[in-house]
Amino acid sequence: MTRVVEVAVARADCDGGGAVSIELAPPAAFSFVAGQYLKLNVAAIARHEHPFTIASAPGEPRLRLKVRGVGDWTDALRGLALRGDLRSVRIDGPYGAPAQRYRNYRRVVLVSAGVGVTPSLSCHLVWTTREPAWLDWLGDEVYSLRGRGGGEEVGVFVCGGAALAAEVEAECSRAGAGFRFHSESF
Repeated sequence: MTRVVEVAVARADCDGGGAVSIELAPPAAFSFVAGQYLKLNVAAIARHEHPFTIASAPGEPRLRLKVRGVGDWTDALRGLALRGDLRSVRIDGPYGAPAQRYRNYRRVVLVSAGVGVTPSLSCHLVWTTREPAWLDWLGDEVYSLRGRGGGEEVGVFVCGGAALAAEVEAECSRAGAGFRFHSESF
Protein backbone atom coordinates (compact mmCIF):
# COMPACT_ATOMS: atom_id res chain seq x y z
CA MET A 1 0.00 0.00 0.00
CA THR A 2 1.43 3.36 -0.94
CA ARG A 3 1.39 6.48 1.14
CA VAL A 4 3.17 9.79 0.93
CA VAL A 5 5.35 10.53 3.95
CA GLU A 6 8.16 12.92 4.78
CA VAL A 7 11.37 11.21 5.83
CA ALA A 8 14.76 12.38 7.03
CA VAL A 9 17.79 12.13 4.78
CA ALA A 10 20.36 10.23 6.84
CA ARG A 11 23.12 10.68 4.25
CA ALA A 12 23.59 12.12 0.76
CA ASP A 13 26.92 11.70 -1.02
CA CYS A 14 27.99 12.62 -4.55
CA ASP A 15 30.41 10.53 -6.52
CA GLY A 16 32.74 11.67 -9.28
CA GLY A 17 30.52 10.16 -11.98
CA GLY A 18 27.58 12.49 -11.43
CA ALA A 19 25.52 10.15 -9.24
CA VAL A 20 24.06 10.86 -5.82
CA SER A 21 23.76 8.14 -3.18
CA ILE A 22 20.94 8.88 -0.76
CA GLU A 23 20.16 7.04 2.46
CA LEU A 24 16.76 7.65 4.00
CA ALA A 25 15.41 6.83 7.43
CA PRO A 26 12.45 4.65 6.44
CA PRO A 27 9.04 5.36 7.93
CA ALA A 28 7.65 2.90 10.46
CA ALA A 29 6.28 -0.30 8.91
CA PHE A 30 7.70 0.52 5.46
CA SER A 31 8.25 -2.78 3.67
CA PHE A 32 9.24 -3.59 0.12
CA VAL A 33 10.64 -6.40 -1.97
CA ALA A 34 13.73 -6.35 -4.14
CA GLY A 35 13.20 -4.52 -7.42
CA GLN A 36 10.49 -2.12 -6.24
CA TYR A 37 10.72 1.65 -6.59
CA LEU A 38 9.44 4.74 -4.85
CA LYS A 39 8.57 8.24 -5.96
CA LEU A 40 10.76 10.98 -4.50
CA ASN A 41 9.65 14.57 -4.04
CA VAL A 42 11.99 17.37 -2.99
CA ALA A 43 10.03 20.57 -2.39
CA ALA A 44 13.12 22.75 -2.93
CA ILE A 45 13.32 21.45 -6.52
CA ALA A 46 9.76 21.09 -7.77
CA ARG A 47 6.25 20.05 -6.86
CA HIS A 48 6.37 16.89 -8.95
CA GLU A 49 8.07 13.65 -7.99
CA HIS A 50 10.51 11.31 -9.72
CA PRO A 51 10.60 7.48 -9.53
CA PHE A 52 13.76 5.76 -8.32
CA THR A 53 14.46 2.09 -7.71
CA ILE A 54 15.16 1.17 -4.10
CA ALA A 55 18.78 0.01 -4.07
CA SER A 56 18.82 -1.40 -0.55
CA ALA A 57 17.84 -4.98 0.17
CA PRO A 58 14.69 -5.66 2.17
CA GLY A 59 15.44 -5.63 5.88
CA GLU A 60 18.33 -3.15 5.73
CA PRO A 61 18.02 -0.30 8.25
CA ARG A 62 18.12 2.45 5.60
CA LEU A 63 16.44 2.99 2.25
CA ARG A 64 19.18 3.57 -0.32
CA LEU A 65 18.67 5.31 -3.65
CA LYS A 66 21.22 5.83 -6.42
CA VAL A 67 20.38 8.83 -8.60
CA ARG A 68 22.29 9.73 -11.74
CA GLY A 69 22.15 13.35 -12.90
CA VAL A 70 20.53 13.23 -16.33
CA GLY A 71 18.40 16.38 -16.36
CA ASP A 72 17.39 19.54 -14.55
CA TRP A 73 15.62 17.78 -11.67
CA THR A 74 18.39 15.29 -10.90
CA ASP A 75 21.08 17.94 -11.39
CA ALA A 76 19.28 20.14 -8.84
CA LEU A 77 19.17 17.17 -6.45
CA ARG A 78 22.93 16.73 -6.85
CA GLY A 79 23.42 20.44 -6.11
CA LEU A 80 21.43 20.16 -2.87
CA ALA A 81 23.46 17.13 -1.83
CA LEU A 82 26.78 18.84 -2.62
CA ARG A 83 25.80 21.86 -0.47
CA GLY A 84 24.54 19.66 2.36
CA ASP A 85 21.04 21.07 1.95
CA LEU A 86 19.20 17.79 1.38
CA ARG A 87 17.73 17.14 4.82
CA SER A 88 14.27 15.70 4.19
CA VAL A 89 12.24 14.42 1.27
CA ARG A 90 8.78 13.07 0.64
CA ILE A 91 8.40 9.51 -0.59
CA ASP A 92 5.46 7.69 -2.09
CA GLY A 93 5.60 3.93 -2.44
CA PRO A 94 6.74 1.31 -2.77
CA TYR A 95 5.54 0.43 -6.25
CA GLY A 96 6.03 -2.80 -8.16
CA ALA A 97 8.51 -3.33 -10.96
CA PRO A 98 9.31 -6.21 -13.33
CA ALA A 99 12.53 -7.11 -11.49
CA GLN A 100 10.65 -7.97 -8.31
CA ARG A 101 9.30 -11.12 -10.01
CA TYR A 102 12.77 -12.67 -10.05
CA ARG A 103 11.77 -14.98 -7.20
CA ASN A 104 9.29 -16.72 -9.52
CA TYR A 105 12.23 -18.47 -11.19
CA ARG A 106 14.86 -20.88 -9.93
CA ARG A 107 17.24 -19.60 -12.65
CA VAL A 108 17.58 -15.88 -13.24
CA VAL A 109 19.66 -13.62 -15.47
CA LEU A 110 19.84 -9.93 -14.48
CA VAL A 111 21.08 -7.54 -17.17
CA SER A 112 21.65 -3.95 -16.11
CA ALA A 113 23.25 -0.87 -17.59
CA GLY A 114 24.22 2.42 -16.02
CA VAL A 115 22.01 3.47 -13.15
CA GLY A 116 19.69 0.61 -14.17
CA VAL A 117 21.87 -1.59 -11.97
CA THR A 118 19.88 -0.51 -8.88
CA PRO A 119 17.33 -3.35 -9.05
CA SER A 120 20.27 -5.77 -9.17
CA LEU A 121 21.80 -4.11 -6.13
CA SER A 122 18.75 -5.03 -4.08
CA CYS A 123 19.32 -8.66 -5.12
CA HIS A 124 22.93 -8.50 -3.80
CA LEU A 125 24.58 -8.94 -7.17
CA VAL A 126 26.82 -6.48 -8.92
CA TRP A 127 29.08 -7.20 -11.85
CA THR A 128 30.39 -4.46 -14.07
CA THR A 129 32.80 -4.37 -16.95
CA ARG A 130 33.93 -1.83 -19.53
CA GLU A 131 35.16 -4.58 -21.86
CA PRO A 132 32.26 -6.23 -23.73
CA ALA A 133 34.59 -9.01 -24.88
CA TRP A 134 34.80 -10.20 -21.28
CA LEU A 135 31.11 -11.05 -21.52
CA ASP A 136 31.48 -13.38 -24.51
CA TRP A 137 31.73 -16.41 -22.27
CA LEU A 138 28.59 -15.27 -20.45
CA GLY A 139 26.40 -15.93 -23.49
CA ASP A 140 27.33 -19.62 -23.52
CA GLU A 141 26.77 -19.81 -19.78
CA VAL A 142 23.33 -18.19 -20.05
CA TYR A 143 22.26 -20.50 -22.88
CA SER A 144 23.40 -23.50 -20.85
CA LEU A 145 21.07 -22.47 -18.01
CA ARG A 146 18.16 -23.74 -20.07
CA GLY A 147 19.80 -27.11 -20.62
CA ARG A 148 20.72 -27.56 -16.95
CA GLY A 149 17.26 -26.51 -15.78
CA GLY A 150 15.51 -29.70 -16.85
CA GLY A 151 12.96 -27.73 -18.85
CA GLU A 152 12.54 -24.97 -16.26
CA GLU A 153 12.08 -21.42 -17.51
CA VAL A 154 14.86 -18.89 -17.04
CA GLY A 155 13.72 -15.41 -16.00
CA VAL A 156 15.63 -12.71 -17.87
CA PHE A 157 15.28 -9.24 -16.35
CA VAL A 158 16.68 -6.13 -18.04
CA CYS A 159 16.92 -2.67 -16.55
CA GLY A 160 18.55 -0.16 -18.83
CA GLY A 161 18.07 1.73 -22.02
CA ALA A 162 15.73 0.71 -24.82
CA ALA A 163 18.58 -0.46 -27.09
CA LEU A 164 19.92 -2.84 -24.44
CA ALA A 165 16.44 -4.23 -23.77
CA ALA A 166 15.82 -4.79 -27.49
CA GLU A 167 19.14 -6.62 -27.89
CA VAL A 168 18.54 -8.90 -24.91
CA GLU A 169 14.95 -9.59 -26.01
CA ALA A 170 16.20 -10.54 -29.48
CA GLU A 171 18.72 -12.94 -27.91
CA CYS A 172 15.97 -14.52 -25.81
CA SER A 173 13.89 -15.01 -28.95
CA ARG A 174 16.83 -16.53 -30.85
CA ALA A 175 17.48 -18.90 -27.95
CA GLY A 176 13.94 -20.25 -28.28
CA ALA A 177 11.59 -21.53 -25.61
CA GLY A 178 12.69 -21.44 -22.03
CA PHE A 179 13.58 -17.78 -21.59
CA ARG A 180 10.97 -15.36 -20.14
CA PHE A 181 11.92 -11.76 -20.94
CA HIS A 182 11.04 -8.86 -18.58
CA SER A 183 12.11 -5.27 -19.10
CA GLU A 184 12.21 -2.02 -17.20
CA SER A 185 13.50 0.92 -19.22
CA PHE A 186 14.51 4.38 -18.15
